[in-house]
Amino acid sequence: MNHYTGIGLPLTEQAHFETVLPRLLEEAQTLVQGSRLTYYVYTDSSMAQLWLGTDDQGVCSFEPFFQGQAQRLLYLDSIYPADNGTALISAWPSEKREAGRPLIFSVPDGDALQENQIGSCAWVLLAAFAEDVRLFADQEAYMQAPAGEKMDWPLPDLRPAGQNGGEAYILLTGTITASERRLNEFGGLPFYRLSVATEGGELEAVADMALFRQPPQPGNVIQGLFWLSGRVLAEAV
Repeated sequence: MNHYTGIGLPLTEQAHFETVLPRLLEEAQTLVQGSRLTYYVYTDSSMAQLWLGTDDQGVCSFEPFFQGQAQRLLYLDSIYPADNGTALISAWPSEKREAGRPLIFSVPDGDALQENQIGSCAWVLLAAFAEDVRLFADQEAYMQAPAGEKMDWPLPDLRPAGQNGGEAYILLTGTITASERRLNEFGGLPFYRLSVATEGGELEAVADMALFRQPPQPGNVIQGLFWLSGRVLAEAV
């Protein structure tokens, strides 16, 4: 399992990427121009996305994303660009700096960000990719679960993973408000799209079906490690 299988793409080896690349370039519906890179964006009917960053030397990045609807207003504090055209952004979960616990999320189009977007508020489309999760029947089952079966945190809760995960990872505890099985037609695999009520509001998550013994349902409590990806949409007025 990886970030690609979380949106129904069976990409686990270099040979898989080499097979998919020509088709992606042919079927990409959107071009996003950065300062150095051009991004080819393919959006599947499931709303799973692939962002292919290219320069005059060839392919630089191959990033998954999920085009959901959950947006949050964040204060974008710092940006850490990567050579491949992606970037990490450190943000505060409010309209003010140093309010709440800071989060780090990964953006597929770091080279296309505007300098004036850092140090200000912006609407960010976030997608959490499940990596290691536990499911509880409901809030009561979560509260009564022994310490060895959960991280003993409040419900809801959202915090940076730190040493438990690394950059752009969060530890999330929340209640599932919507769950659906989607099929990635490009990749051919199904995956789960979840809406999770957590600290700060609703967050959309995607997950490889192999992570669950039984289908997640509304009312279930989910807790675990997630990779947090995002796209900066616009500055707040």
